[in-house]
Amino acid sequence: PGLKGTVRLTGRTDDVAKHMAAADLFVFLSRKEGLGLVILEAMATGLPCVVSSLDGITAEMIDHGRSGYIATDPDDADGVGRLLESLLSGPEERRRVGEAARAVAVERFSFAARAEAISRLYRDVLKERDPRIARGSSA
Repeated sequence: PGLKGTVRLTGRTDDVAKHMAAADLFVFLSRKEGLGLVILEAMATGLPCVVSSLDGITAEMIDHGRSGYIATDPDDADGVGRLLESLLSGPEERRRVGEAARAVAVERFSFAARAEAISRLYRDVLKERDPRIARGSSA
């Protein structure tokens, strides 16, 4: 009830960045997802996120209470409401969680971080096959 008149459901948009810039927080209560890229996008913009628990996805992205919040039951309106209320009533908490979310997105999921992880994987595979290759020696 305290949110009445403050939540807008705008429908589909091609200008996601504009909407994220105007938001105070990001809520994603999906029950099934492939990757949840939109969660990473929200984190990268510094939005504190409240997301549902998605197997193999959200726990890899969000450290509950530090870089966002994971709602264990997206159908528990009271539980989700408490998470939202704590964020909406605490600008310092929103700032802290949003900053942590952005740091995680950049450190773990940015293009540079992913490219380094893939390069490291290839170096490890090459090292197992031929240690000279991993050292940069030519055969």
